[in-house]
Amino acid sequence: MAKVFNVDSSFDYGMLAGASCAFGVFDGVHKGHCFLINQAKQTAAENGGISVALTFDIDPDERFHADRLKKLMTNEARIAKLAELDVDAVVVLPFSREFAAQSPEDFLNACFGGGVPSHIHIGSDF
Repeated sequence: MAKVFNVDSSFDYGMLAGASCAFGVFDGVHKGHCFLINQAKQTAAENGGISVALTFDIDPDERFHADRLKKLMTNEARIAKLAELDVDAVVVLPFSREFAAQSPEDFLNACFGGGVPSHIHIGSDF
């Protein structure tokens, strides 16, 4: 079972440097999500880094489309399921309207703390 890290002021972004990250909401942790996570695990193994499932504390649609949101899993269940998928770590970013409104560069800095992962695997709709 992977350790879950909630990003706050004490989070060490250094762990993401050289990591292979599957990055997404993972709203149902379905086969497509598992494919991305397996890709992160594979590239981590090939490059000697760690594999990370990087996600948000809430589904962004909860902030932007709460009226039409049909959740497949609670946020807690989604994060717990990610931790069961044999990644080295699950990193949970706090999501807010302000977080989403950042420039692309600031968004990446907020996600990775200025570190550079070796690989980022994302779905086509992220």
